[in-house]
Amino acid sequence: VYFRAVTKAVGFLDSYSNIIGVKDVVTGTPAVLEIVALTPPVGGGNGGSPENPVVYNFGTFRFRAQLDPSVPFSRAIRKISLLYDGVVIGSREDGSSSITTDYTTTVAGDHVLKAVAVDELGIRGFADPIYVRVKPPGGKIFTMTCSGSWTLASNWIDELGQSGVPGAQDLAILAGNNATVAENVTAYAVSLLNGKIEGAGGTLTVPGFFSIEQGMLKSVDLRIDSQGAMVLNGDANVPLSGTITNLGTNRFAGSG
Repeated sequence: VYFRAVTKAVGFLDSYSNIIGVKDVVTGTPAVLEIVALTPPVGGGNGGSPENPVVYNFGTFRFRAQLDPSVPFSRAIRKISLLYDGVVIGSREDGSSSITTDYTTTVAGDHVLKAVAVDELGIRGFADPIYVRVKPPGGKIFTMTCSGSWTLASNWIDELGQSGVPGAQDLAILAGNNATVAENVTAYAVSLLNGKIEGAGGTLTVPGFFSIEQGMLKSVDLRIDSQGAMVLNGDANVPLSGTITNLGTNRFAGSG
């Protein structure tokens, strides 16, 4: 017999505490899931890593989560769900082994699609996530290629290979380099895949979406506007220091 606490919220998977007591009562191999992107992307990679996302414009995407047909599984499925940045966007509890969901977004930035299935014993199986990048309409996608000042144009490159500084309509991506914010800057969306954003007297304002996979925020002065969101999607710990003023939404979708 064991005990654990559970927290429930509409639109989210149940959150369970650590187990107290004898826990190895229900055992078994979890179901193996896969996620299939049914809407063709406009670019990018295969979505298998944060650095290789599938890329979409604003609009409606269709995804399917299903049991991997190459892996035999004999137990019945009690529930199967798709999650986008930690929020359930589709769920079935009718014994089905797959679910197809249409999801409409107008949020530019980097996002994560996950799937989970719960079998008749209550054992959870998870799919490998699909990483999704949504392009900002009217804006550009800039990737930092050299560590240094945020405002130095030669430290950034856009999709066409042109240098420039991310602006209020753009998506800024850091994938291993370190950016120093010494003056006030604004980027509509920011994706911290790895690396560091360090404050040095300036404020970084994000009106839209700030996603963190891993990395560090050091001595930052970060402001998320009221219509924006900050989401920690990764499982790595992310050291934070400085001041974060989030007038929008905080969401923790990973385990870091």
